[in-house]
Amino acid sequence: MKIAFAKINQTVGSIADNTKKVLQYIKNANLKKCDLIVFPKFSIRGGYCGHLEKNKDFVEEIEQAEKNICESKKSCLVCGFRQVNVKDFSIISDYSPYYDGKIEEIKDKIRQSAIKNKKDFLYLNMLGGHDGYVFDGLALYADKNGNFKLIDGSFNEKLIVLDTDEKSDIKYEKSCREKELYNALVFGFKDYMRKCGFKKAVLGISGGIDSALTAVIAADALGAKNVLGVLMPSKYTSKESNKYALELCKNLKIETKIISIENLYKAYMKEFAPVFKGKQKDLTEENLQARIRSNILMALSNKFGYIVLCTGNKSEDAVGYSTLYGDTSGGYAPISDLLKKDVYALSKYRNKFNKVIPDFIIDRAPTAELRENQKDSDSLPEYDVLDGILEKILDENMSYNEILAAGVSSKILDKVWKLLKSSEYKRRQSPVGTKVSKSAFLRDVKFPLVNGYIWKKTK
Repeated sequence: MKIAFAKINQTVGSIADNTKKVLQYIKNANLKKCDLIVFPKFSIRGGYCGHLEKNKDFVEEIEQAEKNICESKKSCLVCGFRQVNVKDFSIISDYSPYYDGKIEEIKDKIRQSAIKNKKDFLYLNMLGGHDGYVFDGLALYADKNGNFKLIDGSFNEKLIVLDTDEKSDIKYEKSCREKELYNALVFGFKDYMRKCGFKKAVLGISGGIDSALTAVIAADALGAKNVLGVLMPSKYTSKESNKYALELCKNLKIETKIISIENLYKAYMKEFAPVFKGKQKDLTEENLQARIRSNILMALSNKFGYIVLCTGNKSEDAVGYSTLYGDTSGGYAPISDLLKKDVYALSKYRNKFNKVIPDFIIDRAPTAELRENQKDSDSLPEYDVLDGILEKILDENMSYNEILAAGVSSKILDKVWKLLKSSEYKRRQSPVGTKVSKSAFLRDVKFPLVNGYIWKKTK
């Protein structure tokens, strides 16, 4: 039997365009003399539609489009809009977002199902990115013995034709985690930009690892000519930060601008002087610098049509290590679902192919440079400790006692929990970012804003 897998990338709500593409894929499958063409679930509506699902006209238009496809003149069977029963194998048409490790999970599930049921299994997932979700377009075919005849997890739109009568056993190999994650981030961001009509992006380049990886992802997704990197130094910015931030931009070949915040900061402080009289400097002055930088980026966005990229990571978002209306302001946050350890891992992975991120940026101690000699570890546990605790809370759903038994001190755990629950209001006001984990904030993990729960050791 000749089967066509339609790895089709659709746009949410674009019913006419989505239908046109489906019909073209059917035509191409017929030209290749296929017996069956399989589409992912929701190929006409294009994905999660939110409140559109309650729009009667929208729903009726989808139903009519699917009816027209099923009744159109065609020679091959079409699966994905109506149930198609095939005697020799089972079909799984899916629409599930990507997350770290999902492809391996699905591959194992399909292989085990084939062996258990003594039947061939076919699987096809949707492809594309929207609203921060990214869909991998995974295409699989496993025979009744659990041998794969097709494995395609590439984030590419295409028509794949498989002849089940031909020998095409594929050696099962586990995919590279860093490669898969990086490709998901680039593809998800690129597709979101394309479907929303954005062409260019601007971001602040600080000389730190987070802005560096964000810039690399943006350049790989949009092309260097469509990315603007802005250095916004203050008196607390080290010479090394400026030097290696510029080196990063040069390596990426992106346009670069330097706009100092020093005079703007002084002007603010002059106006605040009579109001702040008698008060010591504290986080107010630090946050003011971040908000000035945000104003600069938003002004460039308004004037030249860029989308502003936030550069914060999941570890920072978890504990509120960010400035509301400062570094949390923007239109998209490409690495917001990456723990700090994965920011480092993906930076090193990307450098293997083209060393664009200077070693100094990867090796330096993380710092916001908002005061003299500041380091992230002044306010937070070391990131390897913090990330381990966050994984235990968010991914493994471990109890307080279980986390203590794993070697975490109650003092550190209490601090992390307090920061985690009290930072929800910041996360609610942060921009959308690419989901690549099972525990993405505001999607899979959402704490109440009013939260009086005290987590503690039980007897």
